[in-house]
Amino acid sequence: MRYDRVREIVLKDLSELRANRSTLISLVIFPVFLLFSALAQVQSAVAGASPGGADLRDAILGQTVLASSLLMLIAPLIAVVVGSTGIILEKTNRSLEPLLADPISDSELLWGKALAALIPALATGYAAFLVLFVAGDAIAWGTLGGPLYPSIFVLYQMFVLMTLLALIGTFSTVIISSRAKDIRAAQQISMLVVLPVVAAAIVGIALAGTSAGRMGVLTVALGLSAGLVVRIAIRRFHRESILVDGQ
Repeated sequence: MRYDRVREIVLKDLSELRANRSTLISLVIFPVFLLFSALAQVQSAVAGASPGGADLRDAILGQTVLASSLLMLIAPLIAVVVGSTGIILEKTNRSLEPLLADPISDSELLWGKALAALIPALATGYAAFLVLFVAGDAIAWGTLGGPLYPSIFVLYQMFVLMTLLALIGTFSTVIISSRAKDIRAAQQISMLVVLPVVAAAIVGIALAGTSAGRMGVLTVALGLSAGLVVRIAIRRFHRESILVDGQ
């Protein structure tokens, strides 16, 4: 696999994404809504806390698990939105045929399309977590006399769990959009695949609590799911079938 060809596809798709206003708006509105919901929960937890006590920070963090878990939704759902538009818009605009005629392999095309969705999805998700860290600390500083974020648990959610969910969302959507005929169908089917996985992950976090063993089981389950989805995408993504299935 030639990485320069993959990079060319990624840069091309990201350039087209910048010109797609409707998709860019969704990249802003949805994360902002979840971020405000998360910060509202932090504010509520801090307001209900009693100042003092060595375990106050841990108590507030325990009450704001859902807040940070909400932000885990951002990357996989952004991946669905961005990934579902890439191939289908090219089908609609008749710009896919020249790309498929280029001397690139199926794997190069797959990874180019996947990274073009994964990069903005993770960038948006990581940015939302960073805003949570800054704004959450500002909210809690007066009560704690110090920072609330980042904690090891929240960083783990950010870098490990959300990244695995983003991989699942990205590769599921790329393979679905390569077979779908319109963006709405691709997004609906992708949501039906991705949302149950994300919901199960959030429930798993709630059940795992502070148990490292349970969190390890959840991580392994998501890792195996992500590996399975990537493997299926590699086996089923064939350039010859894209145009046929999209007609």
